[in-house]
Amino acid sequence: MRFAPRYDPNEFQVKALPIVSAATGNGIVIAPTASGKTMLAEAVMHPRLDAGGALYVAPYRALVNEKIKTWEADPQMCFGGIGYDDNGFKGSLCCSTIERALSLVDSRAFSIVAVDELHFLGDKDRGHALEVLLTATPASLIWGFSGTLSNPKDLASWFKKLNGHSTTIIQSSWRPMKLEWYWHEVARYEEMKEVIKIIRSNPELRTIVFVQSKIIGKELVKRLRKADIQCAFHHAGAGQYVKDEIEAQFSMRYGDMKVIIATSTIAAGVNL
Repeated sequence: MRFAPRYDPNEFQVKALPIVSAATGNGIVIAPTASGKTMLAEAVMHPRLDAGGALYVAPYRALVNEKIKTWEADPQMCFGGIGYDDNGFKGSLCCSTIERALSLVDSRAFSIVAVDELHFLGDKDRGHALEVLLTATPASLIWGFSGTLSNPKDLASWFKKLNGHSTTIIQSSWRPMKLEWYWHEVARYEEMKEVIKIIRSNPELRTIVFVQSKIIGKELVKRLRKADIQCAFHHAGAGQYVKDEIEAQFSMRYGDMKVIIATSTIAAGVNL
């Protein structure tokens, strides 16, 4: 069964899909967030689902949950079953976080390992785990996807040493919408006051405020609510039902939730 996109490909995908479909070795795709890299991952995994299976790896559980939800509703991706962090799973597509995937490759060989956020190889805390994972899959093709990777040729050379296959590199700067930057310089310890001021000045906009920690996030939520600004806190410690509800309310055009305080989970690419 030939892979069929769920929606019309965009400008970037139209150019990249034939390259992905023709590739027989490894691959690295570098393109901005929201450009549509997931469709390319689906295209490269699909023909291998019934020929050894595919392992999809992402750094955050939220990303894994999102992909499972999407692929469970897509017959061409779930026909052989979808598993999650399960050593006993024998279906065609397994989705996992980096650390859990290490135990999966010990018990099973996959035809392909697709790594979302491949630049996590350079993360000082978790990069070594991803490196070990890819080193432990010499029989698998490796495809990596990233919005910020700066050394694809170095990784392509390393991939070939791991499994003997050449690597196709696809790079694009195309974005689905214009990205604009605005800088607000504020005095130290005045950041939260400035955030509240900006939100109050733009009540019609849906706003995501990224914070460095849950402690900062909880304090900001408390101050926003004290200022009568409705908001929610999206972070890894929140239950999946809570996160799903926040994302749904924020995504709805007429939903009540217009302000989200978030840690890096959403920043990594959860679709809203």
